[in-house]
Amino acid sequence: MSTLYSEIKSYIKPHSLQKNKTTNELLKMPKQEFKDILALYIVLAGIMKSEGISDIKVPAPVLNESGKAKHVDFIARDFDYIILSKGNNIMNDLILESTMKKCAAMVESYISNKLISKNPQLEYFTQFQLGNYEWLEYVFNRNVFNEDVLFTYKDEDGKEIEVREKSFYNSLKKEDLSLIQKSIQTTDKIAALLMRLERGHFIKYKKFVLIAAEEAFKWNDLEQNGEFMLELHQAIQDQNLTDIIN
Repeated sequence: MSTLYSEIKSYIKPHSLQKNKTTNELLKMPKQEFKDILALYIVLAGIMKSEGISDIKVPAPVLNESGKAKHVDFIARDFDYIILSKGNNIMNDLILESTMKKCAAMVESYISNKLISKNPQLEYFTQFQLGNYEWLEYVFNRNVFNEDVLFTYKDEDGKEIEVREKSFYNSLKKEDLSLIQKSIQTTDKIAALLMRLERGHFIKYKKFVLIAAEEAFKWNDLEQNGEFMLELHQAIQDQNLTDIIN
């Protein structure tokens, strides 16, 4: 059983397998953006769940010289060819099931090569099924896969800024850090702790905001980072002691 399908199948509603309807639906679906391919996978996963299909053979991710998943483009015409080619005709349900397996393997192979090193937040597949794209676009935002981007934030005009060089950190002022802090997608607990540190020592505040921005952009769970949490709590405690003394 493929890893991605086995992890998300509990979130997916079964999708009936009907020869002509299924074929036409898959051929007509858009296949340009990454979220288009995710939508395609949701349909295929629903078909597999409905038919009890589990033995999908997905090629191992293509790795680059650094051992990380290499970007591989999704070729829509190759996907359509699987459905339309003579060898995958839909004369009977058995052949159509085989075709769905090939389609699913192609789509999952593409998605697997795009995913960041840690698993995405799979519960957002439930939102995708409901047509709520807001969080999915964040989780699967193409910037997440761009190793040149450290993190993004919105400036005072609401424009998204990509931070690519750590030298950029040298020019940051407290107002800039406040904007970065507000843009960090993290838990309420982390947000509250950073706010408590905001009125304190600038250098410490800057350190923790930038670490949080980088880690949250990678979709790492800061609350599970023991070293970060320990140092953050210690910085807040030191600040409280300073306030008492002063």
